Amino acid sequence: AEFTVEADDRDFYPNKIQAKINDTIRLHFKFRDDSIYFAGLDVKGPFEDIKYKLKGVQPITREFTMKDETKITSYWPSSGVKKADLIVEIQG
Repeated sequence: AEFTVEADDRDFYPNKIQAKINDTIRLHFKFRDDSIYFAGLDVKGPFEDIKYKLKGVQPITREFTMKDETKITSYWPSSGVKKADLIVEIQG
C-alpha cells in the first residue's frame, strides 16, 4: 500500500489512512514549508525518524509492515512539542 501524506504544524493530510495487516506500507511525506516552524518538523513512527528541515528535499519516503493500528506523530524539533497524529487503521 502506497500513500502520499502532506504535513505541517497543524496536521497530516489526510490524517487517517487504512491498510491491511502484513501490508508493506510506503509513505511519501511532503511538507508544507509555509506552514512549518522555522526549525522544521520531526516525524516518528515504526520507521527511521524523519528530521525535516525547511526547504529540504521532498518527498521523504518511509516503509513499515502493518502489524496493528499504528500512530505516526509529528513534533517540533527544538522543543519536542507534539504537533499532530497520523493514524493508520486496520482495513476491515
